[in-house]
Amino acid sequence: MNSAKLKITRVVNNWEKQNPLIYASYKESRKLKTDNLANTFAETPGANFILRLLYELPEDLDFLIHRALDDAETEWFKTEQGGKWFAKSFKQYNVSQKT
Repeated sequence: MNSAKLKITRVVNNWEKQNPLIYASYKESRKLKTDNLANTFAETPGANFILRLLYELPEDLDFLIHRALDDAETEWFKTEQGGKWFAKSFKQYNVSQKT
């Protein structure tokens, strides 16, 4: 889904340039979170499951990405393939150290 990749890349790069203070604040809060992870996979144990956080986005960036994508691209972005592509392409938003 190359069209989605291009749109996401453009949105992320533009957002980071246009919001340097929010981006810096996000990076600091992300560092605090990742410094306190139980393991390198960012696993959070629950009662009967394990939640593995792959990446985390600021709310406004998430909104802009989804607004830029059409329905098919949004569905691709929600897939495991789309999530892994994003995590590998934009490591600054990863929660886990390993993808």
